[in-house]
Parts: sequence; structure tokens; C-alpha cells
Amino acid sequence: MNNTDMMQRVSQRLAAGERFALATVVRVVSPTAAKPGMRAMIDSNGSLQGWIGGGCARSAVVAAALDCLKHGGTALLQISPEAEPTPVAGVLAVQSHCQSRGSADVFVEAMGPRALLWVYGSTPTALALAEIASCAGFAVELRDGAADAAAAAGEGPHAAASTPDFAVVATQGQGDLAALEHAMRSAADFVAMVASERKGQALRRTLVERGLESSQVDALQCPAGLAIGAQSPEEVALSVVAQLVQWRRGADGRRLGASSVSEPAAEASVDTPVASGSCCGGAV
Repeated sequence: MNNTDMMQRVSQRLAAGERFALATVVRVVSPTAAKPGMRAMIDSNGSLQGWIGGGCARSAVVAAALDCLKHGGTALLQISPEAEPTPVAGVLAVQSHCQSRGSADVFVEAMGPRALLWVYGSTPTALALAEIASCAGFAVELRDGAADAAAAAGEGPHAAASTPDFAVVATQGQGDLAALEHAMRSAADFVAMVASERKGQALRRTLVERGLESSQVDALQCPAGLAIGAQSPEEVALSVVAQLVQWRRGADGRRLGASSVSEPAAEASVDTPVASGSCCGGAV
């Protein structure tokens, strides 16, 4: 697949709303079979289409692609025999055992539609949450928990099926249980509720009584949001969006500037050494 075919395929998949990762070789030091500009698409199951080099690079690129798909980010891999940990954020040093001794830098990025967030409720917090989340890059749908529950039971109009990446219940006393149960059954990767911890515990017990698995119910984030001292609906919404971004990006929540550049990134190793010859097509 040449680059023209590859980019046509990328455009087709984006138009179809598919999610995948795109890996691009940006720099090489020969001998290596990879050449600058070569690309590959990686699906969520780890399958790879295209070419970014031999087995020395493939496993590391696939691993980075899966991580980017999980958190919606990007990564720059520096694959070489003498890989050393780097203090640069977003750069991952990968040690290659390929006997060709070549090196390659590969840029990996998640591709696809914006992450879908369902917001339950029509409260001031819910409306502020929808607005702020949209500005932060989420695709937002406002949901009516009672209507959704009725549709699921066949008692009302049935909306087109979709699966959210995130769901936040901000009903605040207006149909809490119906909205929360629908959110928990939505298959969202992350479900949170704007409520007190005591109320959350009571609703968890009720959900288990209604047939949900305890492990699933325990994953509910309640109270929703990060501890920023929020008081107004807008501040509460901001704290919830911050938590969504933190979870999506896999961040640790430290304040900006708290980490030192003297702390190197962990070194990865491509643990598929070549027994003889070179998988990258170069002379040994």
C-alpha cells in the first residue's frame, strides 16, 4: 500500500467514524527497511496495515498505538540499539535488538471521531458541563434518563443506538436512579455522577439489587470531579471536565511544573531479538 492509497484509506475510515492509530516514520538512520514517510494503521485489536519497518519496530509501535487509542494522545518513538531514557515529554526511547543496528523515529497518533460524552439532566450543572466539555473537544449529547429508560423498556420512541465513551449524571434529584441505571448499562468506559458520596453509596446498593454487577457499580465515580473547591454549577462542571480529561489522558493529577525534567521517561525494549541476519533488510 503506497502513501496515496494509505491516505485515501485513512480518509475513508475517518468518514465512516472509525477509530484507529496512524504511525508515520519521520526519521531513520540506515541500515533499516523503514524509510521516512512510510505509514501504517493500527486497529484497537493490534492489527497493523501498512509498513513501518520489521519486527524490531512493530511490537513497540503497536503497543504505543494501543496506548494512544486508550488515552486519545500521541507518542514519538525513538527506536535504536542504544536507546536511553529521555526527559522529553511524549518521547519514548525504545531499545531495538535488531542486528542491523539501524534506528528509526516513529510518530504515532490516535485518529477518529471525538470522544462521545452523554450528559444526563437539564440542571444548570448539566448545561454548563455540556458547554465546557464541548469546548474541550468532546462530542456531547444531552440525555433524558427517564425517556431513555422508557425507550429501553419499549415504552417510548427508540433513539438510534450509540455507545458513549463517557457518561455523567447531573440530574441532581430529578430522576437520578433512572438516569444512573441507563448510564451504567450504556457500556461507557467511564461513568460519573454529580452527587454526594452518601447518595452515591445508596444508589450503588439499589443498582446491585436491580441486577447490575457489583464490580461494575463499584467503578462509578461519585462524587464526580476533581477537588478544586468548586461551588457554583460552572465550577462543578469544570471540575468534572478536568476529571474526564485526566482519565482520558492517563494523567497523574500533579500540578503543572511539579515534575522535574531530571526524571527520565521509562525505557521500553523491543523484546523480539533476531536470531541471525537482519529483519530490517540491511547488512549485518
